[in-house]
Amino acid sequence: MPDDVKNFARQGRNMVNNGAQAAADYASPRLASLQENLGLLHSQIKQVGKKLLSTLLLIQEVKENLSSSKLSRPKIRVPDPPDPVIIWTQR
Repeated sequence: MPDDVKNFARQGRNMVNNGAQAAADYASPRLASLQENLGLLHSQIKQVGKKLLSTLLLIQEVKENLSSSKLSRPKIRVPDPPDPVIIWTQR
C-alpha cells in the first residue's frame, strides 16, 4: 500500500479520534447534569407516588366504610309533617 494512502488513512483516523474526544468532552458535563436531574425527578416521583398511594388507600377505606354503613343502617321512616290547618284549628 502506498505511503500517501497510509498517511491519508492515519490523518482520517486522527480526525475521527479528535472529533470523538471533542464530542465526549462537550457531552460529559451535560450528561452528568442530566443524570443528577433525573435522579432528583425520580426521588420526587417516588415521594408523590407514596402520598398518592396512601391517599388512594384512605379513599378506598372511606368508600368501604360508607358502603357498609349504608347496608347496616336501619331504615328510619320520618313521619310527614302535620297539616297546618289541623294545628291551627286545634288552638
